[in-house]
Amino acid sequence: MPLLFSRILLSALFINLLISMSVLSANHEHHSRFGTHGMALMKVDQWIIASHMPLQNSMHDHQIIFTTKVDQKSEKTTLNLLENNQLVSIVPEKFDLVALIDGTLKSFNASVVAGHFERGGKTQIAESLFVVDNPLMIADASKQQENGTYQLIELDEQNVLAIHKIAANPSFDHIVWLKKKTLDALSSTTITTSGVQLNKAVLETIDMPLTWQKQLYLETKDFQ
Repeated sequence: MPLLFSRILLSALFINLLISMSVLSANHEHHSRFGTHGMALMKVDQWIIASHMPLQNSMHDHQIIFTTKVDQKSEKTTLNLLENNQLVSIVPEKFDLVALIDGTLKSFNASVVAGHFERGGKTQIAESLFVVDNPLMIADASKQQENGTYQLIELDEQNVLAIHKIAANPSFDHIVWLKKKTLDALSSTTITTSGVQLNKAVLETIDMPLTWQKQLYLETKDFQ
């Protein structure tokens, strides 16, 4: 009996060890995306849109674009910055990107920067509360695909975002504001540009009822 009991005890300890190692591994995976996740901020009509700045083959390897709301005390200054700067970025408090991907992150505090926060931008608001409102696109930026595919996101009956799906390097992170010529829903959710960046001239060659409004964001240096 003592020998049998010892074997049962050792088996139970071994099983518990395997379970503990599995939990630790899962926790490590879950928290491997914990850090500072800078974002570009942009405005389309009444919407404020945030776009996570992705970096392939790193913990930042996801394109995540969502509408956001800014706390009332910072809203006026933030809107003025968006109106008067080519680029506005935000530096959130550290969080796990997985929580933004799976929708469990509902809000975060962030500083607001005129320019790129890692390239000489100047902090204009030390801390502001951002609410994660409506996810528009979540995509793995490390997938090997061809450049030139833009996801079309209809914000309403008129306003459309064209978001480039980051591909094999050299690539680019590109977001464009378009408008529909009619109120009808678009017949396709994507457009392709044969690998080049979408611009007004390229758009005119594509058989879609869309007109050019504005380039909202373009990043090439991180994708060479």
